[in-house]
Amino acid sequence: TDKIIVTSQELSNYFLRKYGIDSQYIAYAPAKYTMDDRNTNFRRAFGLDRHRYLLYSGTFKPDRRLDLLIEAFQLLKLPDWKLVLAGDISHSFHYSVKLLHMARQQDDIIFTGEVNDNFLEELVRGADIFVDPAEGSNLSASVAMLEAMREGIPVVASDIPNHRQLIGSDRGLLFRSGQFDSLVLQLKYATSRPSLLMNMAKRAQTYIAIHHNWDKVIYQNLFLYLQLTTQTSLKPPHKTRT
Repeated sequence: TDKIIVTSQELSNYFLRKYGIDSQYIAYAPAKYTMDDRNTNFRRAFGLDRHRYLLYSGTFKPDRRLDLLIEAFQLLKLPDWKLVLAGDISHSFHYSVKLLHMARQQDDIIFTGEVNDNFLEELVRGADIFVDPAEGSNLSASVAMLEAMREGIPVVASDIPNHRQLIGSDRGLLFRSGQFDSLVLQLKYATSRPSLLMNMAKRAQTYIAIHHNWDKVIYQNLFLYLQLTTQTSLKPPHKTRT
């Protein structure tokens, strides 16, 4: 007896639609941060003030729609704000070159390169808003978004299925996937209503603590394992012909 475990409801739906296979959805839990959140060395190196920047962290691929985010940020002209894009440009070199060209000679758009461990913790904790403009059928939830929600950072994201599951109706702001005007509208709203966004972020933090915690993940995996081993042990032995 075996079972496929998936970390998003959308991935579970995909296996059912494409292969007719039932899978077990067990939500992913973000890793716990261990660094002192007062550390600011990495942010200072990029000239970042705490809670005065928008953050995207993830892969640099066309379906992540970072071009849309850069254009929206340029149009808004937010005083004293910066846009921080953290990730490895090697995933799609030509697309990354396009993004760098779009942001040329703008010191308020910062590419940090790939960031891990303590440096990523520092970036996430210091962000004012986490933004994920991904488009298309991403089957897995953004780990960086889960970490931001757990840290109480407000989120603005596209309304793809995985984001809708995480954000719901009151745990952040969703914009219409791929729609420039919708993204601009939500970013303008988010940056002008900090108290409302923080209330949403608190609800998101509670949601992550309940549904995306490691104790629950471990319990669900162990329970499934016990179910499968019990079913196997109860099967009658295979009879051989004599």
